[in-house]
Parts: sequence; structure tokens; C-alpha cells
Amino acid sequence: MADLITRAQAKEYLGIPSGVTTWDAVLDSLVARVSAKFEILCDRTIASATYTEYYSGDASRTLQLRQYPVTSITSIHSDFDRVTWDSTTLISADDYTFDGPSGVVYYDLSFIPGVKNVRVVYVAGYATTPAGIVDAVCEWVAAGFNRRKGSGLTSESFGGVSQSYLADAMPAGVREIVDRYTLRVSSQ
Repeated sequence: MADLITRAQAKEYLGIPSGVTTWDAVLDSLVARVSAKFEILCDRTIASATYTEYYSGDASRTLQLRQYPVTSITSIHSDFDRVTWDSTTLISADDYTFDGPSGVVYYDLSFIPGVKNVRVVYVAGYATTPAGIVDAVCEWVAAGFNRRKGSGLTSESFGGVSQSYLADAMPAGVREIVDRYTLRVSSQ
């Protein structure tokens, strides 16, 4: 898992001058932990990466990939015996399309029924962390950073609006962003 924000972004959000290094180790730890928690809650990886995944064919014409947004599909193979994965089991790119934002593959035919007999190699995720995620992770890191000093209840006020939350709780604004970047899919 990659960090979703940099230490510099966390420092800027917290108002810590870039030259002050006193809290660098704490911030690095918080950034790593919050980034991992964010991805676990979203049930996906945010940063762009290449994936090789196996699915069970079910005679349907669609396939929901686990990661998204999908930027490209390298190959799709359908092999009932799960052995070959070569040109004889390769599904032609002319025979399918995909919806990048949702990660759904639309196959002109249907996937051969079988257990883990469809192999998909693809690239998915964001080349740059979306601004909403950056803001949410910064907010969560700041809550954790400020929690070190408090008694368990954190309160903050921006523009006359006050927000309070327990030390171990995720800030409410972060939950909204997690929900926005979570696609609920049935397991394959």
C-alpha cells in the first residue's frame, strides 16, 4: 500500500512549517496508518497498479473487476482447466469492452462456467490521489496528531461550524469520502 498523502501535505494541513522536523516520525507513521485504513475501508487500492486476478466463470456476459477505475486491460483468458493461459485461451480485445470508472467488463459472448477459470490482467487506480481523498486523509491524520495531546475528545471549529469526535473515531467528513470511493460489489 502506498501513502495517500505526503508528509509535506500533512504538515501544511496542520500548519507546521516545513523546516520543523520534530514531528516527522509521528507524521510519517500516521500517514502510513491512515492511508492503509482508508484503503481497507474502501476495499481497494487507490494508487494505479497492475493486477492479475482470477474469477469463476458463470455463463454471464459481465465481470466486475475488484479494482477501479480501470485504465486498461492487458489480457483476459478463459481456460476451463486453468492450465494454459496462452493464445489458445485468450479472449480477443474485439470481443469485450469495459467501463473504466466502475471496473465492469462487458463480454460479447459469455464467460465459460468454471472455478477461477477466468484470468484478467489489467491496470487500475489513480495516477494522482484525488483531491477529496487527500483532504480526507489530511483531516484524519490531523485528528490523530491532535489526539496525542487530548483526553479523548477532539473539537475543531471552521467558519463558525464546530465538530467534535472521540479520539478513536474517524472524523465524520472522512466517512463521507470513504463511502464515495467504496463500490459495493458481490464477491466473485
